[in-house]
Amino acid sequence: MIGGTASANCSGQDLRPTLEDQERQHLQNAVDETPYAEGNHWVATRDAETIHLIGSIHIDHPSLLNHVDRLAPVIETASVAFFEMTLNDRREMEKEFRDNPDLLIMSDITLPEVMDEPTWTMLANAAQKRGYPPFMTAKFRPWYLTMMLAMPPCMSLERALAGGLDNRLQDVAYSAGRTVRALEDYHTVMDFFNNAPFDQQMDMLLAAIFDPILTEDMYATMFKQYFEEKHAEAWELSRLLTKRSAAQDPERIDAAFRNMEDFLLDSRNQRWVQTIADAAQGSTPDAPVAVIAGAAHLSGEQGLLALLAERGFQLERRPF
Repeated sequence: MIGGTASANCSGQDLRPTLEDQERQHLQNAVDETPYAEGNHWVATRDAETIHLIGSIHIDHPSLLNHVDRLAPVIETASVAFFEMTLNDRREMEKEFRDNPDLLIMSDITLPEVMDEPTWTMLANAAQKRGYPPFMTAKFRPWYLTMMLAMPPCMSLERALAGGLDNRLQDVAYSAGRTVRALEDYHTVMDFFNNAPFDQQMDMLLAAIFDPILTEDMYATMFKQYFEEKHAEAWELSRLLTKRSAAQDPERIDAAFRNMEDFLLDSRNQRWVQTIADAAQGSTPDAPVAVIAGAAHLSGEQGLLALLAERGFQLERRPF
């Protein structure tokens, strides 16, 4: 991928203490209504069939090392370890981006042509702080800029994605000679973003334009929630903070979040759960199936945990 230069010296504060009473109550109500709202490590069993579900984070952090050590025995004994994307798939995807710049670059339009001047200035400044000059930012597809803006200026997108719990546990699986499989073809998400209507891409982009200092605070908040194993809270808080701070109408932010939730979480979970259940046939507690996916995939009525429960699996939270 194309990358800007950035330092890895990230700081930031937990934004939860800054919430107003009404916001705090809204957040708590949303979490209370969400099945399996907490827990980054669960075991699903049906007779002898055994599945370990591990909620991952795709961004690297030094504190992940302790969790890698704790979870390594699960991966080292797994009959198969599923990840959202294998390391080989990641290399193939990056090669596609290098070989086909049109996947990231627009040739028929520039962003200043479709944005008002104040919003374009905010976007150009935010991107420049991440190492992208305005002439490049103007040509990027909106979905790619959305991903880039999710990272604070203190960390480049490439550096952030180089680690993460999923990549680290995948290294464990390969070192142990385990079978590693992807939950889906890596083109699935690429095609979603590239084929999304331009106005939907713009809604996602506008919802991602923040003051860079606030982005660093959101980044710090997300990590605290992750290590507290509060993935439902993290998703809902990101929606709340986006509506509070982004350069976009709150109703359109809600619509953008619904689109992302429907495709990036719910519809993928519905496809994955059959793959996971099929692989679990013949698994045992001593040779389980391991599933490592973003923690947001675990919670909710369409989360992996609820979908496995519907298929007769018993669920038990385990130490993370």
